[in-house]
Amino acid sequence: MNIYNISGIVKTALPQACKPINIKAGFRKTGIYPLNVNIFTEQDFMPSYGTERPNTEPESTVENKVGPAIIPENDRPKTGCSKDSESTFSVLFQADTGAPVI
Repeated sequence: MNIYNISGIVKTALPQACKPINIKAGFRKTGIYPLNVNIFTEQDFMPSYGTERPNTEPESTVENKVGPAIIPENDRPKTGCSKDSESTFSVLFQADTGAPVI
C-alpha cells in the first residue's frame, strides 16, 4: 500500500461509513439525539472522584514582604527592533585568562 492507494480506499469506504443511519446511530449511542440525560451512570464518573478531594496540605502562612520591583528609567531596555541595538550578550571570555575577547 502506498499514498496513491488511499484515494481508492476512501472512495469506496467513505460513502458506506457516512450513511445517515450510521450518523444517527452515533448521536443515539452518546445520548445527544434524542437527548438521553441518563446515558451516564454514577459508575461512569467514579474515576473523577479521586481528583475532587480537598487539598490536605496546609496552606503556606509565609507572607511576601518584597515590594514591587521598580526599574529606574535609565535602566529600562530601549524600545524598538532588537537588531538595531547592540547585544549585551556578545562579549566572549577566553577560557584560560578570563579576559574578554572583542
